[in-house]
Amino acid sequence: MHVPADLRESEREALDHIRYHPTTHHADWDAVILMLKRLANVELSHAGNVAVVRMGDERLELAKPRSGPLPERDVLKIRRMLGTAGLLG
Repeated sequence: MHVPADLRESEREALDHIRYHPTTHHADWDAVILMLKRLANVELSHAGNVAVVRMGDERLELAKPRSGPLPERDVLKIRRMLGTAGLLG
């Protein structure tokens, strides 16, 4: 799978953040969810605080942080999913 050429700047920045930055850097929930919506099937809960991400055979459930950036464990999960799909190479 290849990264779509028509990703918006904010979506590409979120992808680059997941790809290149240390997991301790801030990854914004809204930016990451918008990026994932372009690359995967994303279902948000009614309140928008839980996202179920499906890409190929993989499924990932993410909870929106109460405050601040995505936790390191979620960044690592997203990074693994995108890597498995060939989007980080």
